[in-house]
Amino acid sequence: DMAVQRRAVVHVTASIELLSATLMREGQPLVRLAMTAAKCKYEQGVQGSKTSGKLGNFVVEDLRREDLHFREKLGLRDRSRSVVEFEFQTFDAGAQDFPGHEYFLLLEMSSTRLVYMKDFIEDLRVYMAQEPLLQSIMGKTASAVGQSAKKAAGLHRRGIGLMKVDLKLVNPQVLLPVDDAGGRYVVADLGEITLKNTFEDMGETKTESFEVDICAMNLQEGAGSHLMENVDIRLKGHRELNSLLS
Repeated sequence: DMAVQRRAVVHVTASIELLSATLMREGQPLVRLAMTAAKCKYEQGVQGSKTSGKLGNFVVEDLRREDLHFREKLGLRDRSRSVVEFEFQTFDAGAQDFPGHEYFLLLEMSSTRLVYMKDFIEDLRVYMAQEPLLQSIMGKTASAVGQSAKKAAGLHRRGIGLMKVDLKLVNPQVLLPVDDAGGRYVVADLGEITLKNTFEDMGETKTESFEVDICAMNLQEGAGSHLMENVDIRLKGHRELNSLLS
């Protein structure tokens, strides 16, 4: 009987092999955005739900000139992997086996490379500002996200709607070219970054502890000489929740 009760009552799967868009300015291509091999599965059960999936790659390609040293501004370093794999679960607070938090997010991002060039970012900003539809969509999205985040933060402080997270970013890399051609640059390898949190009941209050680890962070010139090598950073903290109810 218990197995029947926990069996998923809704099961939805969706996938996208390729989704690509090219942004044009005055008849000339500016940037191409492409998403590949995206898959998502949603399961709704009696005592909660689970959404899981992955994104094969997300690429931002600079199309302004042919002579660019780094044409791809954002993309995977290892194309054999998925850029993101995730799992998001919700739990019924009234269930007998309720874990003490309403949500759980597990996310792993494979090694990606971002090439930061000021003129490219500025061209994108100007393009977005000159397109009324995009400006409207981004404005409404930012407003909705801001309001939702504010509401969630207020509930979180009161110990309601808690989310346990387990995040892992594997060696994200940022390239900072020092000239327009991109032949000279500085490389920041941010190492392996993990973020985890836990919750603990302390009688009338609940506490949240979190830990951020950054392992083997490096900074080097394009020629290979290290400016900073194998730096490890660990941050720990905790705070009291639902203090507004006391």
